[in-house]
Amino acid sequence: MIRVKEPSSYWWLRRRKYIAIFLRELSSVFILSYVLLYLLILAQLESGGRGLVSQFATVPFVGLSITLLAFSLYHSVTWFLLLPRIQPMKIGKVVLSGKLALIANLGGLVVASLLIASLVYGVQILSAR
Repeated sequence: MIRVKEPSSYWWLRRRKYIAIFLRELSSVFILSYVLLYLLILAQLESGGRGLVSQFATVPFVGLSITLLAFSLYHSVTWFLLLPRIQPMKIGKVVLSGKLALIANLGGLVVASLLIASLVYGVQILSAR
């Protein structure tokens, strides 16, 4: 009878690359919690409640927000770095390098964020003078 050694539960700790992949996937849980937290806050604001809103300035809430933001940024940056391998960006016949593709994607993200902010908050980004 041949005995097969079962793989360790900590196989992903063997290489730094595996740890980075695992953390990127784990960051999805933090992004979900970030979204759910802010949806809960918006629901409370809509109903007139101020439960979580009064907690904004507390040290634990600020720490949680910074942690969630860090995981969100890590997830976004690593995803944008992965995109050129999955779908290379071409401009004409030139294929952008990973760093240029990252800059192009983050630039698009900033533009989209500014447009959404202008719609939601009424911020005038481009003022006609």
